[in-house]
Amino acid sequence: MQLNHKFDTNNLSLNHISRSFVNTYMRNLILIIILAVTVLTGCTSFSPIDEPPRNDYKVHAYYVVPADKSFSEDNVIRVGRAFIEIQRWYQTATGGITFEMLDEESVIDVYFADHSSSYYEEDWWNLLLYEMKSNRLPVESPGTITIIWVEGIQQVTANAIAFGNELCNGECGAAILPIHTLIGQTWPIVDLGTSFHEIGHTFGLEHPVEYQDLPLSEEEQPILQSVMCQNGVREGSNNSEHGFLTTEKQILTSNPFLKENVNIYQDYWFTNIINYPETGPVPEPGILENKVNSTTYSFVSNIDDAVLYYWYFGDGTTSNEANPTHEYLSSGLFRVVLTVTSQEYMTSRAYKYVEID
Repeated sequence: MQLNHKFDTNNLSLNHISRSFVNTYMRNLILIIILAVTVLTGCTSFSPIDEPPRNDYKVHAYYVVPADKSFSEDNVIRVGRAFIEIQRWYQTATGGITFEMLDEESVIDVYFADHSSSYYEEDWWNLLLYEMKSNRLPVESPGTITIIWVEGIQQVTANAIAFGNELCNGECGAAILPIHTLIGQTWPIVDLGTSFHEIGHTFGLEHPVEYQDLPLSEEEQPILQSVMCQNGVREGSNNSEHGFLTTEKQILTSNPFLKENVNIYQDYWFTNIINYPETGPVPEPGILENKVNSTTYSFVSNIDDAVLYYWYFGDGTTSNEANPTHEYLSSGLFRVVLTVTSQEYMTSRAYKYVEID
């Protein structure tokens, strides 16, 4: 990358300095600066707009409005709601881990792009991301994944509606999606599969099959239930029918952006479990409960060597402890769900009802 150093020669006094001396002085100064930069950077290029690593491993969402498109407050709300729903879905679908939001108060940011949509159509990925990065936004910033929904466009590449990718050697990532992938006649949206899919790419997941590999053999049919199969394969499905393969869960469990004990209000207690490829026996979880007092129960899992425990207590709260204790704040009949993922990344669920008077 070219260095854009500027020297203001107007500040140099020429009363006692000859012009030839100034020229020599400037040439030597420039050579010294170039030599210093070369030594310090080890002959590697750098960008003056790069930000230091954040190292907090969080995900941030943007609603982007190109200069020729109209801002929609309704679409801002759609993006915010979808982003929250995606966070909840990932926690259930992975068996207990999900991402943290970079800004939990505002949830999303609105960005008014510098150019009309036709400018970015040549290369949405590089042109928009570079522009946002140049404006000091946390894009391609280590420790941050950026999810962008764009107003008024149909697709982001010639061959794809949306695009997502892991960047920074796994330390960051980005996805760009048209806003129409979130617009439905009712809420919740019938199918957020495109968003699940592209965000999966930012976490390092790839397609388990390609179009040229279809149709699959009968024993490989479970692959088609994976959220990482191409969007067209999943048309007509709903959110609960998506899931992750055992090999995908293994990748996600080691990803620093997906964490245990993310404290969110959870109403996604069920998604599809895909124990394929078979990497070991399916666990058989069981729940033992003990009533501590009129509002509190302690719960014990019969499995003591799981990779992930995920308790849903039926009141919107969760836990990743193997044997949690939970206090209920209202009366009622609550369905407790325990999801266990074994060390071979095979998963199963158990259920239990508890009643609070």
